[in-house]
Amino acid sequence: MTATITNLVLETFITGTTGLVTALGAAAVISLIGFLVVKELASASNGPRPKAVSEYFLVGIVPLLIVFGLIVVVKCMEVIS
Repeated sequence: MTATITNLVLETFITGTTGLVTALGAAAVISLIGFLVVKELASASNGPRPKAVSEYFLVGIVPLLIVFGLIVVVKCMEVIS
């Protein structure tokens, strides 16, 4: 009986963790798209303030690009295996 409960708890934890990771990955991709849109709109405007905003958003874009790259690599590895 203990083995059944332990397996059930492990399956629930793994499934819940996978769902959480998927949701966080989707949030990261949506945030990346939003940051890229704002950066492009700011860089297209004239003036010093929009240019500063454009450079400011680069701080958030770089880590999100790294996360996006990791997501792509993991998904490719899932397809290959």
